[in-house]
Amino acid sequence: MGERRVVATDKRMKNEAEHAALAWRARLISEEGIGKAQEMDAQGLLLLIGCFEIPQGFMDRDIRYLFKAGGAMEISGALRRSRVLMEKIPKIIQWMLNNSLVVGAIDIAYTFGMGNRYNPHKKKHLSDLKSVGECLERHKIDPSKLLLG
Repeated sequence: MGERRVVATDKRMKNEAEHAALAWRARLISEEGIGKAQEMDAQGLLLLIGCFEIPQGFMDRDIRYLFKAGGAMEISGALRRSRVLMEKIPKIIQWMLNNSLVVGAIDIAYTFGMGNRYNPHKKKHLSDLKSVGECLERHKIDPSKLLLG
């Protein structure tokens, strides 16, 4: 994935990678769920999916959870080279927007270089966040103290 060139993988290798990715997914689900995956697990699985272009068995929701758990920004350069992941991103973003997950959708859009397609300035939720920030600032409330409670 690193050199922007196509590398042919034989069928056996791709099947092994798919089997490993599905086993990894099953383990995450049996532990605490994909949404609670550790960062290293999520990043590793995303890279495996992206490198071997393994869409079968992974729903858009799974990919979204892995992005969130894995700190996708750190590995976005590698993930952007995956045709299969880049094809899924707009569908994931649209689903999130349709389900009022605006901030997460915008985060994913900017992480994958699609921020210009999704203008966050028109979104009510971001306006609400700005209002909350202004309120906290006005009343000199430390947001980290709110999160600890």
